[in-house]
Amino acid sequence: MFASSTGSSSSRGKQLQGNNSRAFSLFVMVVSIYTLGSLWFIMFPTRDSIPLIKEEPMPIHQLQVGIQRYQNQLKVSKALERKTEPTEPEPEPQDNDEIDRIVERASDLKGKKNWEESMRVLEEGLKKYPRSDKLLGHKGGWYFDREDWNNAAKWFEKAHEVNKKDYYWVQNVAMCLGKVGKGKEASKWLWAAYDMNPSLGTLISICDTQWKFNDFHRYQELLHLVLEKSRALIKNGEAPDINPFSALHLPFDLEELFAIAKGQVKFMEEIATKHKSLKLQHNTWDGKRKIRVGYISPDLRHHAVGITIQNMFSYHDKSKFEILAFSCYEESNDEITAKIKESVDEFVEIFDKDVVVAAKKINEHKPDILIDLGLFTAYARMDVFALRPAPISVAWLGLASTTGSRFYDYVIGDHVVVLPEHEKFYAEKIVRMPHSYHIFDHKQYYPYTPQRQPITRNQYASSLPEDLSNPPVFFCNYANNYRLDPYIFHRWLTIIKKTPHSTLILKYYNEESMNNLLDVIKEKYPELVFDGNPQKDWPKVIFHRGGGQDHIAMKTVCDIHLDVPKYNGHSTSGDLLWGGVPILTEPLTTMASRAAASFATTSGIQKMAVAQSPDDYVSKAVYYGTNKEELAKVRSKLEAERMENPLFDTFLFTKHLEDAFTQMMKLEFIEESDPKSIDVNNLINKYGAKAMKLMNEKQNEQQEDKQDDEQGGNEENNEDQKEQDQKQEEVVADKVGPKDIVQVIAEKKIELVKAELELLEKQKGDQAMPEQTKAKEIPKKDTEKMLDKLLGKNAQEGAQILKNLFKTDRKPGAELNPNAAQREDGEDNMGLNDAKIILPK
Repeated sequence: MFASSTGSSSSRGKQLQGNNSRAFSLFVMVVSIYTLGSLWFIMFPTRDSIPLIKEEPMPIHQLQVGIQRYQNQLKVSKALERKTEPTEPEPEPQDNDEIDRIVERASDLKGKKNWEESMRVLEEGLKKYPRSDKLLGHKGGWYFDREDWNNAAKWFEKAHEVNKKDYYWVQNVAMCLGKVGKGKEASKWLWAAYDMNPSLGTLISICDTQWKFNDFHRYQELLHLVLEKSRALIKNGEAPDINPFSALHLPFDLEELFAIAKGQVKFMEEIATKHKSLKLQHNTWDGKRKIRVGYISPDLRHHAVGITIQNMFSYHDKSKFEILAFSCYEESNDEITAKIKESVDEFVEIFDKDVVVAAKKINEHKPDILIDLGLFTAYARMDVFALRPAPISVAWLGLASTTGSRFYDYVIGDHVVVLPEHEKFYAEKIVRMPHSYHIFDHKQYYPYTPQRQPITRNQYASSLPEDLSNPPVFFCNYANNYRLDPYIFHRWLTIIKKTPHSTLILKYYNEESMNNLLDVIKEKYPELVFDGNPQKDWPKVIFHRGGGQDHIAMKTVCDIHLDVPKYNGHSTSGDLLWGGVPILTEPLTTMASRAAASFATTSGIQKMAVAQSPDDYVSKAVYYGTNKEELAKVRSKLEAERMENPLFDTFLFTKHLEDAFTQMMKLEFIEESDPKSIDVNNLINKYGAKAMKLMNEKQNEQQEDKQDDEQGGNEENNEDQKEQDQKQEEVVADKVGPKDIVQVIAEKKIELVKAELELLEKQKGDQAMPEQTKAKEIPKKDTEKMLDKLLGKNAQEGAQILKNLFKTDRKPGAELNPNAAQREDGEDNMGLNDAKIILPK
């Protein structure tokens, strides 16, 4: 075979050599490749997909085509080999039905808190089916439910090793790693899960993890992917499956956020459709009876919401309103819960998982208005609103956003957080409070006025200079660190660069999150890196450990609080303003991004605090950071007006709520109208802190006048008694001469009288003298004449002076027990009764 081929090749080679030596060389090379290729196929057979070259002689052009085809197919084969996963062992035969029964049995036992028996069932199943990813994964789930994150991660990873096609085992590993503070590892697993299943849900999980650990790796790519997938869904009329809270941290516009919210409440439409035959009955209202207002929340406890509303309930006008509280969190049982229970007319626990049962239970108490304080947060009960347990439904506090649901009639806002042109992106009608939509109860629950605190080392995880006497300008952000992104962090570092002798204070989640931010500084801003010499200067960025019980006082070290524009600090901003710390924000379009501007406007510092653009934000920060006198004016204003600031006036806020409730009821029952946007009347001149102070002072004056009038009336009514007393005094004066009085004083130890007079003289100059002491005060000129008058110049006048000095409530003739009434210093009242002297009443 090879001989004939070789001979044919030789004769052609001679002919080619005569014509062109280069052609001959090429021919020899081709034949060599062909021959080697043939030997290769004999020694190493390839896959059937690559055809063997025929052995019989063929024309040169066919040979070249065959070689080219071989080379191309060889490239494809190698590429396929690179992509092909290692050959998996043949799966062991498994009875999936039996495995499902094992899992169901273990899950049922786990649900009943029979943990040991549940684990025993899983382990017995794994003995029979050791390579069942479902059993391995459920064992990981068992550890996860016991919050044993490390063991959970180990078993989820085992499940993934068995079944690498299902991405959810990968996501579960990532979740456990995040729980134990390993953010970078968790992020890697999540990106791997995204490669397996490029879903929007996986991208949101990556966002949550990287926000938590301030990991900005692939951040721009991440945002691009989230927006691209979300907008494609919205364009097709579908709603992205993103929790509205997470969505508010992403660069969506209002229309997109509205679509996301509507997608998240589709379950409410499903509930309403499923139970459309259920018609819960409501009371009517004629404008005369009390309005029944119900608040439903999982946070009627020691929680940010519970803390800020705890005193509101007691401020409601119980002559016009009946207040109901519906708790939907079973572990709500602390001092705040107890306080709320005491302040409301009815406290009802709504723990029923069945939406119909829960809605009926609420409806039995016949609220006219039901206010949802939870919304999209954990343990909230948005589901019951789909069945309309009250004629009017209101959204407030749980999330600064629209619910996207037709089952809410109103959302509580104000003139800053929801602009008129933005109303079309809200499913609810807007109730605009005259000041801020947010309630802050600092004046009640924070027991004293915070004073600016000096910085101390134990508050920080960073090295501080040895000498703390010359602190820099402190720019701070005390909000949760997951709100940071590389864009706002860049802006803050720019401010630090432009402001001489300044430092940025940040919160951090754990050491990894802190190091991630420090790595950004090293890479992007090396000039801001602290060289570690505590004697040289302050670090440009330091990390705050957290506040504890007195967190507000600790935060007062801050000069300017730099807010995160995309999602403002809510409770944090309130804390800072109460502490006298100015804030700086840049309102965008969402309610959550405009909240801090609302707080600043209510506090009267919007000129300094509200920026109109990113550049304006930086300019304002640098200006006030370098002009300490201007900054001090803003701080002084906050401190001076703190007690009268409407932002912290819970009583006034409650009166504004009541005005809103009344307007809602009139629209619903009197006008029989659909819900309309409501502008709440500004009642500050009637119920504000300043007005209430003046009113209380007036009431006190009126009360004093009334008491004086009553006392005067009693004197007139007892005119006869007075005449008798006067006659009695005259008799006493006639019978008791100066010598007798001197004798009495001598018997009661005259030095005590002198001591009393000296004490009164001393107390006279004391501004803190108690009222009861002031009542005994003797004018100095009378003190000088006291002994002379007692010695006989005027016995009756001396007796009157004694009466003023030792006031008693006894009737004429009654004897006093010298030990009956003790003063605070332990001395008795010296009633002089054992001398049998009768003194006028």
